[in-house]
Amino acid sequence: MNDLVYRGILRDADVRFTYAVCTGLADEAVRRHNCDPLAAHVLCRALGAGVLTIPLLNADERYSLRWNYAGAVKSVVVEARGDGGVRGFINPPNLADYVAEEAQILGASGTVTVIRADRDRPLNTGTGQAGLLDVVEDLAFFFSTSDQVETAMVVMVGFAPDPAHPVKLCQGFLIQALPGCDLERFERLRLRLASPACRALIAEQPRIDNHFERLVQALAGDEVAPVFSLDAGPVPVFRCTCSAERMRELLGTLGRAELQAAVDSGETLKLTCHFCSSRYDIPPEQVRQALAGLDS
Repeated sequence: MNDLVYRGILRDADVRFTYAVCTGLADEAVRRHNCDPLAAHVLCRALGAGVLTIPLLNADERYSLRWNYAGAVKSVVVEARGDGGVRGFINPPNLADYVAEEAQILGASGTVTVIRADRDRPLNTGTGQAGLLDVVEDLAFFFSTSDQVETAMVVMVGFAPDPAHPVKLCQGFLIQALPGCDLERFERLRLRLASPACRALIAEQPRIDNHFERLVQALAGDEVAPVFSLDAGPVPVFRCTCSAERMRELLGTLGRAELQAAVDSGETLKLTCHFCSSRYDIPPEQVRQALAGLDS
């Protein structure tokens, strides 16, 4: 199945939901960053969580999501845009070199920072504790506490022993309480979403277009009638906003010493985009121009 995002409302519960398949997007990210299996799992879950937030945005808005942990995972960064474009990275991408047991992957503490912005400026910014030590659950907790919108989400990831296409599944489901929602009922739906039955459906390869209907029915159960409205959101795709021009604009941030060293050596400066691992060669003349700009 191709990547997709559906957004809907469970009418009898005053709950909105997002269903997303982003297998192709996650697969490209893992290949671009050459992630080992441990890092790939964390990055894919973060990307899946980011994709689930797309329907919460206007077309010209974006979420910048950053998780920092005390363990081997120093940071995970995802940018999700209202037009469906998503990019992200994990540091480091080779976690197996740093951990001997699962508890060391994220460590014992962390923070999550969420910035919502439009084309010109940040709209709101918040940082909260990432105490659940799971990128998906920590983001849901942030929305529930910092944004005060009760939220639950599940993202499931599956892998294949194929270096050309290592990710065989990245699929998720999100629910949020709307105004007027019975919060006790929402809590029961939250628990139902985390149940083995719902998680098994989210972990299952979608073989039919209406796979999400099975999820909605499992979520609703005997709690509410599975009556919902549905719209297709923008197709999620791994898309970076970097370019040679943007990289040249960033030369000044490298500092005078590094630019001067590059000028003195006469060598081409090589820069890599953190978000997509694209590499850019900046010729000596453009480095000299950037250095001169610092002096003007």
